[in-house]
Amino acid sequence: MSVQELSDLHRRYVDLSQRFRAGWVYHQFVQSLARVNGEEPPPSPYSNRFQELYGQLKECSQSLTPGESAPLGGRFDDIGEEIDDLLASLLAEDSKVAPPALRHFFQKFRNYDEKILAQLTRFYLFACSEGDWTADRRDKVDFLVTRLGVELRRTDLGPGSGTSREREIFQSFWKVVDYPEPSAEKLQALKRALEEIRRELDGVASLDELTESESLRTYREFKHSLGPLFFHAEILASVLATNLAFRETVRRLYQKEEQRIAADYQRIFDLEREVPVDVQLDQELTLFRQQVERFERRLQQDEMRLDELVELRERARSLIPRLSTGNGAGDAAGFDGPAPEGDAETATADDVDTGFGLRAMVDDEPEPRDAEAPPSLIQEPYRRLVQALGETTLGSPARSVVLTPEVYPFRLEAREVVAYRRLHEGALGGGGHDLDSERFLLEGAALRVALHGSVEVTREALDNTADTDDIAFHARRLASLGDAYLRRYDHLQEQALLNGTLDEARSLAVLRVRMMRDYAELWLLAHHDLRRGDV
Repeated sequence: MSVQELSDLHRRYVDLSQRFRAGWVYHQFVQSLARVNGEEPPPSPYSNRFQELYGQLKECSQSLTPGESAPLGGRFDDIGEEIDDLLASLLAEDSKVAPPALRHFFQKFRNYDEKILAQLTRFYLFACSEGDWTADRRDKVDFLVTRLGVELRRTDLGPGSGTSREREIFQSFWKVVDYPEPSAEKLQALKRALEEIRRELDGVASLDELTESESLRTYREFKHSLGPLFFHAEILASVLATNLAFRETVRRLYQKEEQRIAADYQRIFDLEREVPVDVQLDQELTLFRQQVERFERRLQQDEMRLDELVELRERARSLIPRLSTGNGAGDAAGFDGPAPEGDAETATADDVDTGFGLRAMVDDEPEPRDAEAPPSLIQEPYRRLVQALGETTLGSPARSVVLTPEVYPFRLEAREVVAYRRLHEGALGGGGHDLDSERFLLEGAALRVALHGSVEVTREALDNTADTDDIAFHARRLASLGDAYLRRYDHLQEQALLNGTLDEARSLAVLRVRMMRDYAELWLLAHHDLRRGDV
């Protein structure tokens, strides 16, 4: 056998091995996918076939020598047909895997590497003929490629190394695609179109503007229209850059409006405790809570989706006026309509930053909640704190009160004892102090208690490997409230400095640091995937 013939057999063996590995990785993925959904997968009808093919390929590899390779051509033909048949069977199974299921798998289990992502992508390249490329399959491959790019950047060991590895993998994809090399002019035109999309993103100023432009839908259609050229190494690199630009744009715009969005659903959680709800409204509130939990998990896992954010905001805008007026289901006409003028739609982040915590956004509602009631998340620690302070002697020095057995567990500062006493004087008609600010300081103390307690509960759940979804959701709500209170401390400290009350400014600085310590600890826990145990 000539050197050329032996080289051809080696190439065929490498091709068959790559097809086999890609099919095997996809087979393992499908088995794991069932377990993610809480099911025990039935015995796979493909396991034995994979084992047999592995044995045949291993045997062939030992025969790839000049003296023994003559009969391998026919064996490779047979093995190739078996692998193609197996890939076709797996592709039929893939029709049952929707894009959200693929995304959910990688959100739940993140201990994957670039090899898994690359092999799954190759499975589609090997298994799909031209007519097999449905919109769902294109979306799934698009997701895998984006994940692959993120993973390569995460493990980048030096300047340019991630880009070099990325180029190598993308070029290997293009080699699988049986399609003519496009002209340089065609490549440049497509790359310019993708660059223009990225430039347009830089000018988007709000989530509403991004949604109304329908740029995501247009971009998706553009990618689908690329056909096989999607996998050209240069185009794929440009698509990846655009995908990441979209994700960063959504993140930027979300952070810009995060306070308002958080205030919207915090407001709903507070209001639903104060108005009677019927069956229909209760069902809608349950659905809304589920949406919030799902959205915050995706935000935490760096998988934020604009369509879910838009749906969440629209549902919040429709629920707030119904809860504020107490109309319940009787105001059904407002559920799918736009938010009325003057509600959360017109509020800004400044309303929260300079108002009294997250309650500022309900002060102008027709039926506002009791201005003296703390937010629902801290009502219980606030009640216990006030009760403990009420059992102390009003004439005792504040520094002594914080050390009494009743008060010491709350870890108070003397200034917070003073705040309680001023509120007590105000209730009796005396004082002359700014009671809103004093009440805020006492609420801040209660929030620290809640933050500290949530940290302990969350850590205990991690240690016991418990189901942490509900715990993480509660922790993120508390952290969001903590962020609003930290801003309020900044505002009060600035006012104290402007007024020349330096002792007050120093006391507020201490309280802010105390809040920041508990807030930061909980924030770190709440914004990691708690199920991984890598906090």
